[in-house]
Amino acid sequence: MFVNKKQADYFLFLKQFGKLKHMELEFQTAFLKKKLEAEGIFSFYCMKPENFTFLPGQYVDITLPIDGRDETYSFTLSSTPEENELIFTTRQSGSLYKKALFSIQKGQRLVMRGPLGGFVISGTDKKNLIFLAGGIGITPFRSMMFNRLASSGTYKIFLFASFSKREDMVFYREFQEIMEQNKNISIIWTLSNENNKEWEGEKGRINEELLRKYIPNLADCHFFVAGGNDMVDDTVLFLQKMGVENKYIKTDTFTGY
Repeated sequence: MFVNKKQADYFLFLKQFGKLKHMELEFQTAFLKKKLEAEGIFSFYCMKPENFTFLPGQYVDITLPIDGRDETYSFTLSSTPEENELIFTTRQSGSLYKKALFSIQKGQRLVMRGPLGGFVISGTDKKNLIFLAGGIGITPFRSMMFNRLASSGTYKIFLFASFSKREDMVFYREFQEIMEQNKNISIIWTLSNENNKEWEGEKGRINEELLRKYIPNLADCHFFVAGGNDMVDDTVLFLQKMGVENKYIKTDTFTGY
């Protein structure tokens, strides 16, 4: 996530960063419902304020009262700008913040600030797009891929999504339907701890061998990496070793709480 000019300069033109900052605002919205996506992972649906807009891959800050004080955490929007609700997807945990979040009731007001962040497809990303997702890091790619599905771009999109086991897989059916609707989209699922013989997909983490199996020519690609700290760091490292220049790599780190 990029929240200051120094970080954004590396990935965005100055003009685009200024546009993103201009879009920021603080607002209140009403919680509508939550939907189970995978084991312990839910999507939260909130009312979308009139005229609120964002770019696929951006996030919002959500402030909740915790033990008499306000706490703020960031959540990437998994909805597209065209959808009627604001949707963010997150894993349940035992933290005080998550307990408060998961206890909210329909109609309860939430304080948000956004849109924020520069993990977005810019006007220069005209090459093939390679999305590399680790676990809950898949959330920005739902927004990006549904948005791309409605566009007229002819370049290819590859999503590599890594999870521990099948029960953890988020948006599986939705993404499979996307792939069936667009010949330029390919989705590769890989499970690191799946021992069931019925699983016919890839196994293990996203690595150099897996990428070369599906993408022989890395020179025509922009890479977007989202996941936990270790996943992002390890992925950037092997991309660099494969000869991918830093200017073609964008990252978004998801930290747990």
